[in-house]
Amino acid sequence: MDRGAAERAADGGRAPGRAPPEDDNKEAIEGKPSSVPLLSASRTGRSTNLVAIAVSTALPITGGWTMGMGLGNIGGIVESPIFKQTYDDPSPMMVQVLVGGLPLGAIIGSMFAGSLTDAFGRRIACMSCSLLMILGGLSLFLPCFTKVSLFVLFAGRFVVGLGTGIGYCAVYTVAAELSPADYRGRVQTLVQVFTAVGILTSYLINLAVFKTAPKLWCFSIAFQGVAALPMLGFAYFGPESPRWLVMTGQYTEAMSILRDILRTSKDDVVEEINSMTAQIRGKSACNFRFVNSDGTSVKRFESVNGRPSGEKKMAQKSIAEFSSDISEANSDLKVQEEPFNLIVNDTYDYEENDENVEDMEGTWRALCFRENRCMATVSIMLNVFQLLSGIDVVTIYAPKIFAGSSKGEDLSYNDSLFYTVIVGLAYVCATPLATLTVDCVGRRALLLLGATGMSLSMIGLSMGYASISFGPHMMLILVLLFVTTYSMSWGPIACAMASELVRTPIRAKVNAAGTVFNWLADYIVVSTYLSISSAFGDAATFGIYAVVCISAGIFTFLFVPETNGVPLDSDALG
Repeated sequence: MDRGAAERAADGGRAPGRAPPEDDNKEAIEGKPSSVPLLSASRTGRSTNLVAIAVSTALPITGGWTMGMGLGNIGGIVESPIFKQTYDDPSPMMVQVLVGGLPLGAIIGSMFAGSLTDAFGRRIACMSCSLLMILGGLSLFLPCFTKVSLFVLFAGRFVVGLGTGIGYCAVYTVAAELSPADYRGRVQTLVQVFTAVGILTSYLINLAVFKTAPKLWCFSIAFQGVAALPMLGFAYFGPESPRWLVMTGQYTEAMSILRDILRTSKDDVVEEINSMTAQIRGKSACNFRFVNSDGTSVKRFESVNGRPSGEKKMAQKSIAEFSSDISEANSDLKVQEEPFNLIVNDTYDYEENDENVEDMEGTWRALCFRENRCMATVSIMLNVFQLLSGIDVVTIYAPKIFAGSSKGEDLSYNDSLFYTVIVGLAYVCATPLATLTVDCVGRRALLLLGATGMSLSMIGLSMGYASISFGPHMMLILVLLFVTTYSMSWGPIACAMASELVRTPIRAKVNAAGTVFNWLADYIVVSTYLSISSAFGDAATFGIYAVVCISAGIFTFLFVPETNGVPLDSDALG
């Protein structure tokens, strides 16, 4: 007789995974010997460290690299002689419009990113990002075959921007939700690390193309479409976020992904599902009790699926499926369902007393709830200061900055591209410092350190343009100071903290709102730099960015809490 038949015979003919009769359950819960054997299950994960790390980092790595390429490739192109010759030396306004196409598209994409990410899942959002960047890249290849107007290039960058706006929201959400708490900060900083790698890649492609085959300049701007293919593959074949699955009531799938892919033998998967469910759906709950094989109670698990009015049957059905799955698939514990209980949480004091507050959890209106609005505002402001600081002036207009600071020295276009590559190398080398220090030094301390260094750099650039003849070499040092301090602080940490500060039901929407304002700040910076510089001079322009960096430091000191070591959805974050 096979093992399954033996179990069915010993269990009164029931198939494995079926709950024993109510009387038998009662005996087990009360600690009396049960007349039927309890099925076994595993509390811990089954994956290896290598698999868990590879899966949780795949999208942050490929997504960051792909999106970084679109941020860095345009600066060298608009300053190139062949581009100016092809388009009859376009005015600064036309250049700003072209450069601003990507952040403008990202603003629009970000507006839909939260709803897309919550409604269809994190994987679908990442696939949408990849497909849009591939489509935009195809249109940017057209100048290799025929002369096209600047509007076609603008349209291509706008489509790439749509994907980028969706992508940053989705990828940061995935990075926060797939990785365990003990190295969550490092996984999230990988997005910015590989954004820096993507920017450096675009600089190297620019340098290689304009030195060897300048007529193929369009390849440099369009290569991002090819780079999006790995991201598309990982999004398609990778797992969905367990938190999103729990949020949508798919407990069985969430348990399976955590146990088999994302967690190892040192991780308590049952405890994590317990914690997720209690954090996400803490108002209406069904109780589970875990019992040992001797019938003694281990713990109570409060899970939620559905709202307290009119959906009790649906909740119990999903809970029964979840119970059956754990009973069949695990090895030490058994789940027994208890009657449906409504847990009343009287700590919430909403103004919307006449409405079902739970119906609004995860909606845009929930961002205004008392316990959400403070941290949602802080998260959004971190995103604003991240790009309003002027980083994309440095990464996009670096060739112009170095050429404009030559002070009579002979600095060719290729030399300015080489300086830009040095900046890209500094970007890549400094960003991993945040990955190595974020979980020991703390997020808040790094933000304060970064704001100080960025402010000093912008003050130095302003002074250099005002009266002191620094020359391109000194300007390079100041730019490297800015990029280094930004890369180890505001670059990777601002968006990561924005995800950590808010609760799971509103995380995707706060990330989306933050990304909208993030790209809006970026659009303001890249589409006004040339105009402000022409009207007020470079010294005043960099002085403005210095004031922004100082303001970012003051805001961090006054309002940003430390999230290092604090679990997601913790009440400690206010």
